Amino acid sequence: MDPSYSNLPTSHLLGSVPAVISDEKKAPETVVPEASLQIFPPNNGDRGRGYQSLGNANGGDEQQATSNWKGVFSISSYKEYFNVDTDVVLDRIKSSFYPIHGNFFGKISNNPDLYGMVWISTSLVFVIAALGNCATYLMRKRSDNNILWSFDVNYLNVAACAVYGYVVLTPAAFYFLLQYLGSTTSLVLFWCMWGYSLFIFIPTAFLLLIPVEFLRWVIILIAGSASASFVALNLKSYVQGNDLTLLLVASLVGTAVVTRSDGRLALGRLGALCEQLKELNSRGFEVILVTSGAVGVGRQRLKYRKLVNSSFADLQKPQVELDGKACAAVGQSGLMALYDVLFSQLDVTSSQLLVTDNNFRDPDFRLQLSETVKSLLALRVIPIFNENDAISTRIAVYEDSSGIFWDNDSLAALLATELKADLLILLSDVEGLYSGPPSEANSKLIHTYIKETHQGGITFGDKSRVGRGGMTAKVKAAVHAAYAGVPVIITSGYATDNIIKVLQGERIGTLFHKDAHLWTPRKDVGAREMAVAARDCSRRLQGLSSENRRKILLDIADALETNEKLIKAENGADVLTAQQAGFEKSLISRLELKPGKISGLAKSIRVLADMEEPIGQILKRTELADGLVLEKTSSPLGVLLIVFESRPDALVQIASLAIRSGNGLLLKGGKEAKRSNAILHKVITSAIPDTVGEKIIGLVTSREEIPDLLKLDDVIDLVIPRGSNKLVSQIKESTKIPVLGHADGICHVYVDRSANMEMAKQIVLDAKTDYPAACNAMETLLVHNGLLNTSGFNELIAGLRSEGVALYGGPKASAFLNIKEAHSFHHEYNSMACTIEIVDDVYAAIDHIHRHGSAHTDCIITEDQETAELFLRQVDSAAVFLNASTRFCDGARFGLGAEVGISTSRIHARGPVGVEGLLTTRWILRGSGQVVDNDKGVIYTHKNIGLQS
Repeated sequence: MDPSYSNLPTSHLLGSVPAVISDEKKAPETVVPEASLQIFPPNNGDRGRGYQSLGNANGGDEQQATSNWKGVFSISSYKEYFNVDTDVVLDRIKSSFYPIHGNFFGKISNNPDLYGMVWISTSLVFVIAALGNCATYLMRKRSDNNILWSFDVNYLNVAACAVYGYVVLTPAAFYFLLQYLGSTTSLVLFWCMWGYSLFIFIPTAFLLLIPVEFLRWVIILIAGSASASFVALNLKSYVQGNDLTLLLVASLVGTAVVTRSDGRLALGRLGALCEQLKELNSRGFEVILVTSGAVGVGRQRLKYRKLVNSSFADLQKPQVELDGKACAAVGQSGLMALYDVLFSQLDVTSSQLLVTDNNFRDPDFRLQLSETVKSLLALRVIPIFNENDAISTRIAVYEDSSGIFWDNDSLAALLATELKADLLILLSDVEGLYSGPPSEANSKLIHTYIKETHQGGITFGDKSRVGRGGMTAKVKAAVHAAYAGVPVIITSGYATDNIIKVLQGERIGTLFHKDAHLWTPRKDVGAREMAVAARDCSRRLQGLSSENRRKILLDIADALETNEKLIKAENGADVLTAQQAGFEKSLISRLELKPGKISGLAKSIRVLADMEEPIGQILKRTELADGLVLEKTSSPLGVLLIVFESRPDALVQIASLAIRSGNGLLLKGGKEAKRSNAILHKVITSAIPDTVGEKIIGLVTSREEIPDLLKLDDVIDLVIPRGSNKLVSQIKESTKIPVLGHADGICHVYVDRSANMEMAKQIVLDAKTDYPAACNAMETLLVHNGLLNTSGFNELIAGLRSEGVALYGGPKASAFLNIKEAHSFHHEYNSMACTIEIVDDVYAAIDHIHRHGSAHTDCIITEDQETAELFLRQVDSAAVFLNASTRFCDGARFGLGAEVGISTSRIHARGPVGVEGLLTTRWILRGSGQVVDNDKGVIYTHKNIGLQS
């Protein structure tokens, strides 16, 4: 799969292509950039503008970091820098302080607390130093007997004015200059950079002790120049980076994106489009929209009007197709009125510009068009272009060398080149350009279009269902614009956020670039290739002896312990990033590899290695006839796809189970654990011998690849999602591959009337507080109504509160305990909170669990054996406990060595899934020349044979 480019070295201003540097000493391999604005080379002639990206380049719909400038003035906010490994902190500070050209504002945004501290401390040091120098000067004057001198407070006033002029007034002046130039930076952001420039003076202050006055002046001059150059460089890059024009094109022909299948306007998609353009506009991007749909709007209106004015006899006659130019004339005002209403609701001003092909023959028109668009963009107005189909006299097709456009696709390309746009986005009804019709199973999405490679090898499907172009027209327009110097991306307009995703650097759609043929294609491992490689390696693994497979696991355990420091450093970086992004504490808790976790994982792997060999075990032997023996044996499933969130330790458990069970494995971890997963994958695969191959465990790095993987029901045998209810539900709805897992972990503890309340208190507290983020933690406490007003019940509630557990109640419990009512019984807190409800008896408790539970793990606390057996028999959950904490529902605690997850389904495996849950069976028949021959020559015995015989 394609690794993310977010951490690769790039030189944006020079327009170079990122390079992948491997651990081996090889020459850097030039790669094809993803569809990210950050890596588009400059194409604007001598304008020399820099580039910027919208939001986080790592993208995704996951949580984004927030800039909280309150932290600048809160000392407590800096404690996060000292709660992780020291090496991680030092690396982070060093990388944050390194003044990358033109990227300092981005570093400040990502590290507001750190740079706020730098600004405050350096400014304070500078002020104290300046006042100290002034005092020293006054003391020298005082000691000079040759000069009559008396104390004059004006000396201090002059010094103070000089200091505050440099620290406050000068950056403020530059800030207002930036505002005048249209910058969106904040004053605090700018002051942080200025404070960093002051930091340059601190080391040079010691050099001012040099007795030679000339050298002191030289040092001051050099330090001042360095500081000024640093500020000027970042100012220049920042101003240039904000001077960015984007040409965004919606559906272009007004077909599948702006209209529905019945020809009416798709208001939802248009609304999402306008919201994205508003977002770009508010961030300082210059946005131009080329749209169509006027013919469709006019056709709907004229059809309705014709129907109203028709008699019954008229309707019986053959209906004549409406004139397209008349439809365009009627529909143009309606389409623009719709855009005006949508943009007005978003507090954005739009304008309409109608053009025809003949307009572009006039050089004066082209010049005036450019000036008008520049004026509108300067006023933050979004120009909306449309071909004036009502009066168009189009006489040439797209290939006309004069540059006359043929449709709205070619109009978009023409405008992009005329206005020297930095990016053109063409929105279609499919994800991008495919190697064949998208409906065909063998068609693959082309991420980077190379004219020399793809021009003759693509089979286009039918053209657009309503319009002139289709994908053929879009490709021609994209190639035209790309070779004129404007990068182009074709992507789907059906998604509500694809424009934003493109600018966040996500690899979606198809990229067109004039230099694409010069890029050395990466060894692009597709989803199918990765799955097939994992299957091939798993077959080689199965061919090894049991002892050799065991040795692989032991080597993995040793490798984890050997690289523990490196693993913890990478995990610490993930945790720090998650904290800065404001992720929930429960997610951060699952993300962190706590002390002793690596050694615990290594120990569980060794336990797994010492277990009985699971592959090829004879489960049943039957003599079918004399000399004809049938064996039922255990066998690996094949290739597993595991999608998990947050928990990097899950990667280790799953990988070790896959190796032990002989399965190939594809892993997709959460973005928040990206660095942890990468280092763990590298450590584990490095311990796998070449006779098997490291591709037996593949790490999927992009969530865009998941849909492709979920389509591979012919090479992937089982999907196991470990994460939120939303994740599991989405995967189940998106694949034909069997899915094993649980959506929720709503675990109940029922305290019966006959319960030992001291024991109940210990179990309940452990089930809730031992690890609240775990799926086997108690979420609902059910209490028999006979325990109300007893000291045991009061102590139980007091114990939960003393541990910091937030209590929410059902209708009965909330009234009795005077606590806030839970909004739903079917809720997984994953934190120090739980729901309490009062029930009449064990039957009511069982009914409550069946109605509101998730069939994960449920527990009863009672001394009544009959009640206990009733609960254990009737509660239909994967795990049902008597007088024991729900936290025992775990593969390692069950003696499985590890678990790939906990299944709440009723087919194949249920509860904690260990090695056995990753195996299936196959039949082996041993004969001596027998044939069926219509069952004449065989006497069936069907006799069970002992496994030891």
